[in-house]
Amino acid sequence: MAWSFNNLPYGWKIAAGITLAAVTIYVADNQRERVNQADEIELDLAVAERCLATQYSTNPVAYYVAPPSYVRSWYSNSYELRSTTNGTGTNAVITTNWVAVLHTNVFTNAVGYRTDRAKAVARDATIKALIPYYCDTNTVYDGTTNIVMLTVVGLWASLQIGDKTNRFTREPEWIGTNGVTNAATYGELPWRIYKTDLEERYKVLNALKMCYCRIASSVPPINLTPYWEGTYYSGNVEYYSLMSSTWADAISNMTWNLISTNSPQGANSVMYGWKEFGDRMAFIYANGNRSRYYVGKFSTNIPHSVIVSGRSMPYGEFSYQGAISSESNWVEIINVGNSFNEWEVSDYYGSIDFPESCAESFGYYNVSTKGNYAEAVVSTSYYEVVVYTNTETTYFPSGTTANYFTNYPNFQYCTNKYW
Repeated sequence: MAWSFNNLPYGWKIAAGITLAAVTIYVADNQRERVNQADEIELDLAVAERCLATQYSTNPVAYYVAPPSYVRSWYSNSYELRSTTNGTGTNAVITTNWVAVLHTNVFTNAVGYRTDRAKAVARDATIKALIPYYCDTNTVYDGTTNIVMLTVVGLWASLQIGDKTNRFTREPEWIGTNGVTNAATYGELPWRIYKTDLEERYKVLNALKMCYCRIASSVPPINLTPYWEGTYYSGNVEYYSLMSSTWADAISNMTWNLISTNSPQGANSVMYGWKEFGDRMAFIYANGNRSRYYVGKFSTNIPHSVIVSGRSMPYGEFSYQGAISSESNWVEIINVGNSFNEWEVSDYYGSIDFPESCAESFGYYNVSTKGNYAEAVVSTSYYEVVVYTNTETTYFPSGTTANYFTNYPNFQYCTNKYW
């Protein structure tokens, strides 16, 4: 037997031919006591869209609470003519009978003619799992510094539902024909569902208006201004006569002086020099910088993660003195996550000790060098932005200037506060 369906939002569907109530029970002065698939569908789709709003990643797609996927086998039968042959040859007798044939079809998130209690019980677990990812909208306003997330216990108490703690009503209080009052019970849905059961679930979903999300951007924050800062030394000897001395004598006569205690020179240690006028005059320069790397400014109102990689590049003949790493190899010098710091800072690199000597050079401007200098790049930098959204608008805590957005539609289900 082939089933026909009518489509519902969020990939759900309902078997064709099911008559839905014109109005759900979730209205003021409702007089309907017998629940209908329309009342169940309202809850199913409200849960689906609130799960979709918890998406925090697109590659791969991931959610804090995954949208439900209820896979069910539907059974039906049909009657088919089947023939059987008894005997052989001229004695054969063919008998034809109608035979019932069982058909099995597997569907996902399909609404049928009867209430799926197992689905409803699983739905309750999803509703409770969603609650911590939604905030108390009374604490969301311009300038707030304390947005409060909902809890199961707190929501049950504020809505005055179920046992006022963490369980839905199972069977509401009722008065028997003998006039005796039977106390309400709490817990899983009963096999006979009461409208009170569904009304309480509606009230919880109605309270889930603004979702907690983290939206990550692979683009570094605007106005990121990293820099090196450190202590810088320099030395030199100019017009040093080599007529009666050596290259080593020229180096030993260099002056080595503090240039700056707050100099953004980068991390380096290098000496370079040359001879002039044949081999009669030496010109030698050297510098060393011991620095650390700063990256910022970040907002202090939202958390961020950043990775900075650095490497030492050869300056002529490579020197390990003060090098970040072996020649040209990138290493992480900053790696932080979920930080609220305005600036992230590396350890110190480089050297302010007198650098290793370069080899003696010959000839006019035949420069000989030995040393290294540092490079640093922000190889990965992103905000993890905490936002609170009802998927129509996105609220950023005070001080946030990032431009992020969500692209989900408005919540369409369990949004009418009828009580």
